[in-house]
Amino acid sequence: MTFLNILPVLLLLPLRLCGQLNYAGGLVMQSFDSLPVSETFDYTDHGVAKGPALLTQAPVMAAGTAGWGIHARAGTQLLFQVGNGSTGAAAVYSFGHPASRDRALGSLAGGAHSASLGLSLVNQTGRTLSQFTISFFAEQWRNGGTASLTGLKGECRVATGGGMDSGTFKAVAAMDVPVLSAVPGAAFSMNGNSPACRTECSATVTGLSWAAGQTLVLRWRDLDETGADNGLALDDVVFFAPSTPLPPEVAAVDPASDGAAAWGLRPVVVTFNQPVTPGAAWFELRGSVSGVIEASVSHAGPMRYTLTPLKPWPAGETVTVRIFGSQVMNDLAQPMAADHVSAFETLHGPESVTRISFVQGQDGCSPLAGAVVKVRGVVTADFQGGSPALGGFYIQSFPGDEDEDPGTSEGLWIADRGSVASVPVSAGDAVSVTGMVSESGGLTQLVSVSGMSVEGGAELPEPEALGLPMASGVSFEAHEGMLVRFSQELSVTSTSSISGGLDNYARYGELTLAAGAPLVVPTEFMDPNDVPASGTTAAGRGNAAAVHDYERQMVRCVITLDDASTDQFPDPTPFLNSRGTRRCGDRVTGLTGVMTFGNGGYKVLPAGPVTFVDANPRPDVPPAVPGRLRVAGMNMHNYFTTFGGASDRGAAGPEEFQRQKDKVVAALAGLDAHVLGLMEVQNRAETVHDLLTALNAAVDEHYAVVPDPPGGYPAAGAAADHIRCLLLYRPSRLSLAGECRMDTDAAWYSPGATPLPLRFPLAQTFVERESGEKFTLCVNHWKSKSSSGATGMDQDQNDGQSAYNDLRRRQAARLSAWLRELAAEGGEPDQMILGDLNSYGEEDPLDVLRAGGWQDQGQRFHGVNDYSYLINGRRGRLDHLFATGSMAAQITGQEHWHINADEPEFYDYRLSSKSPAQKLLNVGSPFRSSDHDPVLAGVTLSVPEMDYDAWRLARDWKGNPDAAVQDDPDGDGLANLAEFAMNLDPLLAGHDLMPRGFLAKDQCLFEFRRHRQARGVALIPEWSTDLFQWHEMPGMEVVEALDARTERMRARLPLQGLSRVLLRLRIVLIAP
Repeated sequence: MTFLNILPVLLLLPLRLCGQLNYAGGLVMQSFDSLPVSETFDYTDHGVAKGPALLTQAPVMAAGTAGWGIHARAGTQLLFQVGNGSTGAAAVYSFGHPASRDRALGSLAGGAHSASLGLSLVNQTGRTLSQFTISFFAEQWRNGGTASLTGLKGECRVATGGGMDSGTFKAVAAMDVPVLSAVPGAAFSMNGNSPACRTECSATVTGLSWAAGQTLVLRWRDLDETGADNGLALDDVVFFAPSTPLPPEVAAVDPASDGAAAWGLRPVVVTFNQPVTPGAAWFELRGSVSGVIEASVSHAGPMRYTLTPLKPWPAGETVTVRIFGSQVMNDLAQPMAADHVSAFETLHGPESVTRISFVQGQDGCSPLAGAVVKVRGVVTADFQGGSPALGGFYIQSFPGDEDEDPGTSEGLWIADRGSVASVPVSAGDAVSVTGMVSESGGLTQLVSVSGMSVEGGAELPEPEALGLPMASGVSFEAHEGMLVRFSQELSVTSTSSISGGLDNYARYGELTLAAGAPLVVPTEFMDPNDVPASGTTAAGRGNAAAVHDYERQMVRCVITLDDASTDQFPDPTPFLNSRGTRRCGDRVTGLTGVMTFGNGGYKVLPAGPVTFVDANPRPDVPPAVPGRLRVAGMNMHNYFTTFGGASDRGAAGPEEFQRQKDKVVAALAGLDAHVLGLMEVQNRAETVHDLLTALNAAVDEHYAVVPDPPGGYPAAGAAADHIRCLLLYRPSRLSLAGECRMDTDAAWYSPGATPLPLRFPLAQTFVERESGEKFTLCVNHWKSKSSSGATGMDQDQNDGQSAYNDLRRRQAARLSAWLRELAAEGGEPDQMILGDLNSYGEEDPLDVLRAGGWQDQGQRFHGVNDYSYLINGRRGRLDHLFATGSMAAQITGQEHWHINADEPEFYDYRLSSKSPAQKLLNVGSPFRSSDHDPVLAGVTLSVPEMDYDAWRLARDWKGNPDAAVQDDPDGDGLANLAEFAMNLDPLLAGHDLMPRGFLAKDQCLFEFRRHRQARGVALIPEWSTDLFQWHEMPGMEVVEALDARTERMRARLPLQGLSRVLLRLRIVLIAP
């Protein structure tokens, strides 16, 4: 609550000194109403990662909170969030209703984070003070589900130096913030401003020796309880320490003359400048018409007193509050010097019309909540009726009723379902409605409609022009309930189906739209360490502040499109296109509808059909990548053939599994790769066999599994994770060179007292049958970003890279070193790293690879304009292909096949959380076969040049001594030199591969094979008419490449004047 008309005679808000409050006597009051009303704040970038940190300093910057600070007792850094109790995330909180300026300072502890809240005051009275009194309202904003009644523990200490994080504190039980509700096993938000969730606490501490210049620190410690904790807060703090005797005075009265009108049984709160003891008849409340108004003292001091009327306030009067000075004494029996008089207005009765803007107010909550009012306006959108209709309608002020304040809304939701006074309305009707003002999830509304009439028609208002990004996280509050239009292009950035996500497309028909293009994870293109991002520093926080600033900007760049229905799992699913999907990246321009608020965010209820442009159509086939070989990788999203066990992670049963299999096989077959690197396959031989059998049944050119390393792949459990990496290849195009290798270094185990195995990388060297060239492919699945079990540096460092970033750094360094060892051991420098690396484009682990000489192929071919994953409405690349320099020169392209990330989540194989109609969508297609997009690369292996001696030495002559250039060991008439020059097998007769000539119209054509990499040899096509004089044929050209080493050549000879032609191919060994 905000206290107004503080008397100017106090002048007791002292100067700040080193973050402390200079106390010169009198009353100190704090409402916390300057705390933020939106966004999340990171302290790590401001040099006070753990604190103590002042509320007046960056990043919170709460004006007027001098002396107040926070300190992270547990956890690596301070976490500060804005909330209303809807989340159980551990942090320090600015608690309050969404968008409301009425805030409270609170905390919610957890195993990874707990904090202390505190106030530091320096004694500037010139005297030693022996006692103080503090009064505050304790509020509860969340029931965590624990049965514990342990609240915030109140403490104090006096010292010459130090702060809230050091020294010995004295427990003050009367300062504790109590738990007001403890419902075991249930977690839910609470209204900390309601009487049931709010209580006043007072404490007087005596026996103090607070000398001049010393600091008094008041602290409230939040203790982590077993289970989910409660969200508790302080509000409206009043502090006083007696120094020079002063007579008591009234410091504030609420309601104030310039505040909101009073109605119902709203109490009057009187705050004094010190502890007082009133007499029997110390106040009078008098209405301008009704006379004396009787009231009871529902809370008694010692500094703040609450007066509650025995009957509702009379409507439309001025109420005078008189405090009789002679009846109010301080501890020294001094009375007030004079009476104190103030006044406030009461709300007009429902027979008078109240402006909609007055009902809405300038805050996120109506100042008239609980009052019965009459409003009038034009219906802008009609959603009346029983479920699944919303059960009401929106009205907007007539032009003459609008106020001049741009900070107040002119629209209002009328929830008339079930009201006997309700009548049918339509858009364009002029109506008057009487009902009670209420708040529902941050939306101001009229409920319990007791009077309603249609008074003709009216012109619909022109929609308010709005745009993204919002100026602040609550700037749309001034348009709540109004007709609005977004003229800019908006893109779908989330089709989430996860409860608690940005939206829930499957269950509630909601889409999240972003300004311009879909949002991108900041660390995809912003390096937390380096500016510019091309740097390869893999530690530090040099640019983390910019990452967080960008994240905060993104929060203001989205709006939710709601289907204006309460139907769960609506059929048909709204907003689908002709192909039965709605993909991220699709666009809408000119979105028009009513602005509303719910589930913690602003939404648009469309005023008519919404027309999307399918700007990101489904790619039925993978993007084309040139090259002789295709290498692909795909996260299989937990392909398990066992169901229901403690370690099973995939399909819930056989039916779901068949749906999953159909989809992933369609995706893998569509990739048509020659090598497949797979992740999240169950670590079970039967599962591998099942996948291989299904895939080979769907393709013409079959695959084989790369055999496990010597000794086999470790069994799931203590020796290995329950999911593994896997390599498949097509033996028709590739053969294996050596055995599969596996690394089991400590980097592939989760850190802790009992390290648990993760996913071991597999490396295999392949030989391309066509060229005989080799390359090594290493398939990987690095540690995820989930914070479960993270400790120390593996906890989320709040730098945008999430949890286990340190472990992923170690995995990157180990992988790079291990592959270098394999290259040195086997002599094969052409290596690729493929897989789900759980790191976005500019994060530290990838910088480790770059610093090690590995080249990012996604970045090479697409810059920052690629992605493979989408979470919380943000795209980014988690699935990568890196290559050594020599290998990168042979990669001809890299793409992601966007069949998964952009698709609605409910298009996956699962049967749960879907309507019957939704279960029939997208069955058997590759779309949403996983949550990651597969990565696909084209490779053309380079074949090195060689001379005759190198060719001779590289061959197995099978004991045949005839290896000289003139020898012909296979007896086909071609000497070894010719076999070399035409890339033939010298031990296999090949008469059908001999040069040949033929006629074509008026030309003689001569075709022959040429070894493309042969060096030191010349092939010269010649012609003659008499076998004595030979001439070189003109116009030689390449007809086609027969394979990686051989091409078909053609020479042309015009036949004009020639009656016969003899041809030969002369092969000459050129001396080096």
